[in-house]
Amino acid sequence: MELSALRDEMHELFEQVDQRFQQVDQRFEQVDRRFEQVDQRFEQVQRQFAELSAQIATEAQNTRRHFDMAVEQMKAERNVVLDQSLAARERLDDHERRITRLERRK
Repeated sequence: MELSALRDEMHELFEQVDQRFQQVDQRFEQVDRRFEQVDQRFEQVQRQFAELSAQIATEAQNTRRHFDMAVEQMKAERNVVLDQSLAARERLDDHERRITRLERRK
């Protein structure tokens, strides 16, 4: 084979290699674009998680306040019932003493 034929063949092979490199570069660009899309999705998910966490914290505070108010109301109602029960007990004890005194008189 002559030198010029070898040179032409080598030039053709280098052209093929260059074309392959261009194809690989294009594929890398496609992959880069896909990674950018994935990164954007992850950022969106992170924002949504942050918003959700904030909502959960707000709802937890609201629930806690409501629960505290409900407990206070129940304690107040319990105290009213206890006071009424004690008053009734004292009244019954008073009636019992009066009946006992009346029975002793007979």
